[in-house]
Amino acid sequence: MLLPKSSSSLPTIKCADMMSIEGHIAGRKLLFFARIILREYGGLVSDLFSKRLAASRDNLSVIHGFIPDLLSLLHKYDLECYLRGWLENNIFPPYATWKSLVWSKVVARENLDWTNFVDDNPKYDLFNQSITECGVVGVWRSVVNFPDLRKKKCLQLRLLMGGYGLCIDTGAWAGIERNLRICPLCKTDV
Repeated sequence: MLLPKSSSSLPTIKCADMMSIEGHIAGRKLLFFARIILREYGGLVSDLFSKRLAASRDNLSVIHGFIPDLLSLLHKYDLECYLRGWLENNIFPPYATWKSLVWSKVVARENLDWTNFVDDNPKYDLFNQSITECGVVGVWRSVVNFPDLRKKKCLQLRLLMGGYGLCIDTGAWAGIERNLRICPLCKTDV
């Protein structure tokens, strides 16, 4: 995408209009959990999972691996009530419903993480506003339809992401007078 190598992963993911790897992995783990609960892998796997889950809840042994990770994911995505419903009443939503619910929760969490990131990093405000107004897909679609705009759009995104410094203040460190400083992209004064 011609973005700087030092770009933060959240803006880069936003530029690609994708979900983070962590979000994908969490979603897949939660879908695997549903398949175990719904006995798609057989009763033996579901029974083994139930016993290990009970052991972890009773603190009979220190358990590492899938169950503690699963419990933290259920908490992170606010899905603990479904585990309680299954443990107490043996009620769990159908797989298609669970899948839709999981992905909506993961996307909502990713959006919350992005909002928090922008709040903590004010230099991304302009980038966030431009992405919100025209949408990432609109930016890249124009690049596909008009290949000559590709380099300009990539530079625009780099500027918006803060990955291309304008050197207005760094000229002071080099002893360059303010009226002699230039933009590294367009070679005009700043």
